[in-house]
Amino acid sequence: MRLGMTSVNYATIIKRYVQDRNTLDTFIQKRHDYAQRILNANSRNQLRQIENDLAQYMPLLHKWNSFPQEYECLKDKLDELRLFKKALAEQKGILNNRFAAHEHLMRLAEKYGIPNEAKEEPQQIYMPTREEITHIPQNHSKLERIVKSEPVPNENITLSTLLSYYKKSGLVGEENIAILQTLGAINKLCFGIESLSGSGKSYTTDLLIDLLPESSVYKMELSSNTAEMYQAQTINKAQIIYIPELQKAMKSSPIVVEILKNVTEGKDASRQVRDVSTKSNKKYTIKGDKGVLFTLAIENEFKYDAEFARRVFILHTDISADQTDNILKYKASRRHANHSYQQKDLVQLRYQLQKHIEDCLSYSDIDYENPFAEYISEFIPRTIRARSYDDYFFDLIEASSKFYHNNRIKDDGILFVNLEDIYTIHQLYWKQFVKTLLKIPLLGELALAIFNSHSHESLTAEDIYIQLRKQNSSINYTVVNDTLERLVDAGLLEKDDYKVRKPIYLKVQEIPNFEKQIDWQKCFEQGLHFMEENYKDLTHKWIISQTQGNSIVAKDPVENKDIILVKDYQPFINGDGIG
Repeated sequence: MRLGMTSVNYATIIKRYVQDRNTLDTFIQKRHDYAQRILNANSRNQLRQIENDLAQYMPLLHKWNSFPQEYECLKDKLDELRLFKKALAEQKGILNNRFAAHEHLMRLAEKYGIPNEAKEEPQQIYMPTREEITHIPQNHSKLERIVKSEPVPNENITLSTLLSYYKKSGLVGEENIAILQTLGAINKLCFGIESLSGSGKSYTTDLLIDLLPESSVYKMELSSNTAEMYQAQTINKAQIIYIPELQKAMKSSPIVVEILKNVTEGKDASRQVRDVSTKSNKKYTIKGDKGVLFTLAIENEFKYDAEFARRVFILHTDISADQTDNILKYKASRRHANHSYQQKDLVQLRYQLQKHIEDCLSYSDIDYENPFAEYISEFIPRTIRARSYDDYFFDLIEASSKFYHNNRIKDDGILFVNLEDIYTIHQLYWKQFVKTLLKIPLLGELALAIFNSHSHESLTAEDIYIQLRKQNSSINYTVVNDTLERLVDAGLLEKDDYKVRKPIYLKVQEIPNFEKQIDWQKCFEQGLHFMEENYKDLTHKWIISQTQGNSIVAKDPVENKDIILVKDYQPFINGDGIG
């Protein structure tokens, strides 16, 4: 019996092990049939059916990672299942007319002796050109239609790689949102992008959706009163619920509001629905194990309540005049004839990122260890909101670690956070995080700046509206009025409503300054102390995983350059400071 494990717990583990082994044995018995179906699939419907048939086995891929002995006994069968998963993803890429690699399709064909014309050079990964795809005869299997083209670059995926994809896809600016929304998605977090209409919310999220596995996203829009409950089985197969316009979904049905409130809190949503055909009630349950992503224009009269607000974090697009100028200049540059030459590189990059993100989404059933948690917590503003909102900051740190999970230390089902993950999220999210804690809305800082330029003056909503319209013509009076009311609620403005139809506002407080510089050396030392006390055998390996030369280094995700966080930590790197 293993240390610290009761006989009851161990008996339960053995029982589950036997069940899972039998399940894998069933897969092994059917594997040749599955291989033939994958290799000869000619439609998305066929692949979708195969995917559904294999769905019962896929959760086993990571289930036994925390149990080395059991995992070793199942390893051969799990490796075979993993091959089928990757081959299925490659075949989906080919059927979608993407420049997809077929390394695992070749391995599958060779392993099971299924004839194909593409296995003459199995060591090379090829991608067909668009012209070759167009002229492929449609009466051959998809694998037989693969033709020789350029090999897929085998580069290490980083957040800078991700940002490069967004920029090549046409995203201008919005670096922080591009990265944060992707991290939120791979860790199935619940968040929204809110801003003015036409500010790029949908465009930004659509680029993310294109990177996610099609089967992982359920798109929720207008709905009847019970329609979403009838879709429970489909929703439960997804990992992310995407709501392009939150107001349409929430206003269409109170049941949708109930579903979203439960799911954003990680709870299942169940409901009894009357089945007219059988004249009986059926219970439908939507699992609460998924993320939620939505967009919302702040001009919309729809406003979600405080209960929903505390269960999601919000990102804002850039509405500045400089951003507008940059977008217009970029769009003008796309009118040149030589713009299309980048598209081939873009397709390759998209394919690599799709595979990486799919891998991140499948990397589940893990725990995170953040050795720096207590130190970072000291910097969080002590507001009432921080009691629940601090989770979002730490969730994104864990998401950064998950994105880099191939370069992070893993042990017994635990993924260890590096100092780079703290740096990344602090750089990308800290300002928005603090504004959320202080209840400062999108236009809040701009409105307060106008009060600063009119010191000791009382201003009306109309006064602020006139000034803000000069900066952005999309701003309307209703949004300005709502902004001022929220600043009053935040305690930054005072309202005199003696004249009910035209109240005046007075600034009573500056925005508190929480731009404290983190002492990265102190942060690392506290993390190191935690590791030495709790994970002594892993500490040296953990240090080396984030070291270049004699320093602890992070890659700035936006600037794509190395940032030295801690210099000359040679004693610890050599292990002299470890036990």
